[in-house]
Amino acid sequence: TVVATFIHTPNISVSYMEDLEVSSSVLLEQSNADDIDWTLQSGITPSGGTGPTGDHTTGTGNYYYLEASANLNKVAVLESPCIDVVSPKLTFWYHMYGSEMGTLSVEVFDGSAWTQAWSLTGNQGNDWLLAEINLVNFTLNGDFRYRFVGLTGSGGQSDMAIDDILVNEINANDIGISEIIAPTGGCNLTANENVEIIIFNAGAADQTGFNIDYSLDANIIGTYTYTNVI
Repeated sequence: TVVATFIHTPNISVSYMEDLEVSSSVLLEQSNADDIDWTLQSGITPSGGTGPTGDHTTGTGNYYYLEASANLNKVAVLESPCIDVVSPKLTFWYHMYGSEMGTLSVEVFDGSAWTQAWSLTGNQGNDWLLAEINLVNFTLNGDFRYRFVGLTGSGGQSDMAIDDILVNEINANDIGISEIIAPTGGCNLTANENVEIIIFNAGAADQTGFNIDYSLDANIIGTYTYTNVI
């Protein structure tokens, strides 16, 4: 008997990174079709009761933020270059502290239009928080673009910020065995033993209908077909 536990833990590699520490190497571009621009900032933001006191990377480096004072209910767009990846995952850190906080969104270009992939509204506390977005379904011919869309709130306490942006490549098909739980040894085994294992899916694509073979002395003595989806 085969007893299998299945888990999904994507195996990723970095394809594109923006830590914003060197301003001349930042590839994100300000849009011309919005109201205001994102500001590359180091240290605390000018307004009290909103915004971070430093960047996420080191606390003393750079980050992008929106200055809401005198810019209420305004849209700012920051666009990425075209990135060549097959199975992308976008991760970034955001800071949305302020009682009048607006909305931060991530949109992806599908070749003809921008589609929203993630959005968050309102005060999230005075901390840098991590966002992870699987963008596999938005990939177009191996290339894609994303953009941050910030909408300031109805008052000055709505300075939002972003930092440490990464696009990771996730393999589409990558499954394996991470642990053999039983049997735990090769001695005193009977002719009928339970085989218990943990199977992981480290790929971007769902997996089903695959075979798990178990062998004795290099000879396959049984096959189990997993028919559910992981």
